[in-house]
Amino acid sequence: MSLNEKRNRVVTVLRRLFTVWVAVILLTASVLILRTKVAQNYLTDIKSKFWQFVKEQTPKQEEKTFIDDSLVQKVKKEQPQTDIGFENIFAEVVKKVKDGVVTIAIRSYGLRPGEGIVKVEENIGSGFIVDKEAGIIVTNRHVVSRDAQYVVITSSGEAVNVKKILRDPTNDIALIIVDDPSKLPIELELADSDSLSLGEWVLAFGTPLGKFPGTVSVGIVSGLGRSIDVDGIKYENIIQTDAAVNPGNSGGPLVNLKGQVVGINFVKVIGADNISFALPINLVKSRLAEYKQFGRFRVPFLGIRYIMLDYAYARYYGAVAGAYVVDVVSGSPADKVGIQPDDIIVKIEDESVAEYGLRSLLNRYKVGDTINVKVKRRKGNTYQDLTFEVRLVDRAEFLETNR
Repeated sequence: MSLNEKRNRVVTVLRRLFTVWVAVILLTASVLILRTKVAQNYLTDIKSKFWQFVKEQTPKQEEKTFIDDSLVQKVKKEQPQTDIGFENIFAEVVKKVKDGVVTIAIRSYGLRPGEGIVKVEENIGSGFIVDKEAGIIVTNRHVVSRDAQYVVITSSGEAVNVKKILRDPTNDIALIIVDDPSKLPIELELADSDSLSLGEWVLAFGTPLGKFPGTVSVGIVSGLGRSIDVDGIKYENIIQTDAAVNPGNSGGPLVNLKGQVVGINFVKVIGADNISFALPINLVKSRLAEYKQFGRFRVPFLGIRYIMLDYAYARYYGAVAGAYVVDVVSGSPADKVGIQPDDIIVKIEDESVAEYGLRSLLNRYKVGDTINVKVKRRKGNTYQDLTFEVRLVDRAEFLETNR
């Protein structure tokens, strides 16, 4: 046998021995793994049976809760359980409110070929019934600002003629009195808007775009106590909501989940999504009570003619920002306390006139209220600080008695 043949035989034997050795190692490892798995399953089974035994031998106890039981009872008391699921709450609110919402339209007459002169009604806004017996409907002043013939259209489509409109000169509020209150279906309940909470669910009703009467949108109270400027008038304590409000919704009610009116939809932010505003209903309630007592809106009267000096104008001319008094009406509250032309009214109580506007600040008060009016009076090259106590009177009454 040659040397090469001997070498090849040795290599072959070694390869076979190595293969056998590897096979033995793998087999041993497999046996060990199998025994371990069986042991683990056995131990797991023993543990399970042990804890099952402990559970069966332990007496049952009342389940504990981390919520204070007194708080749970309070919630149950304040919000009693009903058979209405959350998915049906909005439908129930709509059912309660929809017949108290109306569409405001302008009635005109036109010539139509083949028909001659025809009556045309153009929907322009929304409103809601607050006193069915007296035939009183609330809407926005800007909805009925034109000199036109207005008509109210109920949820059933019946047209009701308007007898009188009262426009609040100090707020975007108007009262419509119809000539036949018996045609009005229901009146809506008014809530306390001061009790509104941020995040509270609300529904906006109206006739968006003048084309879709009875439209409802849902949102939440996104903000409270907002201040906004609309056409140069500053409105305060305004409700912000993300419920969809479009042209035509103006004057419609904003209601809570109890179906109570919390505000009047009156403006939305153009160029932004889901930012709309409503006048708080408490403002309407005070004006409504005033109308029922006096038959009109009473406007607090100071008795001056003035122009507003903003900060930029005042800085440029070396003056003081505020309401520059051009003239004082003879016999008026301002005249009686000594306010003079060329005075600059800078504060009403502690609120800045330059920031809020004189008219907006006066609108916070009622006829008969006494307010502190702070003025700057030029004295040489300086200004003298003066404060006057002024009792506000009703503008109409004053003008009537001082003709």
